[in-house]
Amino acid sequence: MAVNGAPVHGGNVHAAARELHRPIGSILDFSASINPLGPSRQAVRALHDAASLVEHYPDPDCFSLKRAIEHRWQIPTDCVVVGNGSTELIDVIPRALSIRSALIVGPTYGEYPRAVRHAGGRTSMVLATGEDDYRPPLEKVTHRLLEQRRGRAGIDAVFICHPNSPTGRPCRRADLQALFNAADRARSCVILDESFIEYCGELSSVRHLRSFPRLIILRSFTKFYGLPG
Repeated sequence: MAVNGAPVHGGNVHAAARELHRPIGSILDFSASINPLGPSRQAVRALHDAASLVEHYPDPDCFSLKRAIEHRWQIPTDCVVVGNGSTELIDVIPRALSIRSALIVGPTYGEYPRAVRHAGGRTSMVLATGEDDYRPPLEKVTHRLLEQRRGRAGIDAVFICHPNSPTGRPCRRADLQALFNAADRARSCVILDESFIEYCGELSSVRHLRSFPRLIILRSFTKFYGLPG
């Protein structure tokens, strides 16, 4: 769907229902990657139990959620930022870090280049191919970062979706480790979008956060937990 000719984030079934003059329940929405099974019973129960809190403003610091994340992943709360959906954070990151040049591993989510351009930066792509079953070509990205150490092609940040959308292919652990090392030496940030990581078992790179201060990992309640933000 587009507004004034510009593409917008998927999942706006309300606008689609108005345009098609149909009830929301009659629409099968393939524009957003939300778990069709919906939220768990525990999540629904928690929402029900929290109903009495709607008369208050929500906690702008998200303190309880940050503490839960700290307990789950052993990450200090001052290293956790909570947003209204990962797309909000994708939009904020290029401006917060003054990203002027970003390398994006594609084909992938269109919000990465859009966010960089909105922040006044430029982007370039490294594309996966059918020769490697569309697995993210991290070796090429690592090579570009190593070239930067030799005074070439300044890259402020690398955007990677792991596992990738729309191809569904994860990154190899060894390839990610090599890329993190190269980015650290090149003083480049790595934005690793793990919005779909729950579908891949234990492939998360959260354990690397303490070792690589320029690593930013995005997680989501939408894709697996059925709780879009």
